[in-house]
Amino acid sequence: MSDIRVQKPWGFYEMLLQDNRYKVKRLVITPGKRTSRQRHLHRSEVWTVVQGLIDDDGKQYGEGETATIQAGEWHEIYNPGKIAAIVIEVQYGSYCEEDDIERKSEKQPDRQCVEIR
Repeated sequence: MSDIRVQKPWGFYEMLLQDNRYKVKRLVITPGKRTSRQRHLHRSEVWTVVQGLIDDDGKQYGEGETATIQAGEWHEIYNPGKIAAIVIEVQYGSYCEEDDIERKSEKQPDRQCVEIR
C-alpha cells in the first residue's frame, strides 16, 4: 500500500503507482457519499469496482465491473450501498496531475434548458 493517503469528504484515496502518463489510485467511498461532479481535459479514467457498488449518472457498477470515462466527460462516483465501495482508478493521458479538473457546482446545471413558447 502507498504512504500517500488523501482524505476527502467522500472517503479517501491512496496513490498506488504513478508515472508521467498514468496514475493508479485506490478510492474508498463511504456509504451514502459522492465525489464532486467533475471532468478532466487531458486524461481519461478507467474505474474497476473491487468491493461494493457505485453509481455514475444512474448507471450502477458492481464488483468486477469496469467503467471508462473519456477525457471531457462529466462524472462522479456515488456509493448507494451499505458498505464502503472500493474502486481501482487508472488515469491515463497527456497530463495526469490533480489540477486537470473542472468541478461542476451544485448551482451549475448539467444541460442548458431552453424555454420554447
